[in-house]
Amino acid sequence: MSLFKRAGKLATGGGSDVAKLQARIAELEAECRQSDAAIQRIEKVCLAAAAGDLEARLIDIPEDGPGAQSMHALNHLLDMTDASCVKPAAR
Repeated sequence: MSLFKRAGKLATGGGSDVAKLQARIAELEAECRQSDAAIQRIEKVCLAAAAGDLEARLIDIPEDGPGAQSMHALNHLLDMTDASCVKPAAR
């Protein structure tokens, strides 16, 4: 049982307040899981790029949500890096 749930059980009175707090805690825990998943996806692509795979990209990026802006920025960074590496070699 999470610390937040135990704390909710210790609260006295205001049963509906406890239920609201528990619902909010559940929402926040879900947001944390989504953020963790986004960070893991970003990390995987960063590690691949660091190992020399400049073709690595994030796909299926959610329109909005945790990490979406960072995912698009990472893809753009890799696009620009890849283009700058290829361009001089083509001369």
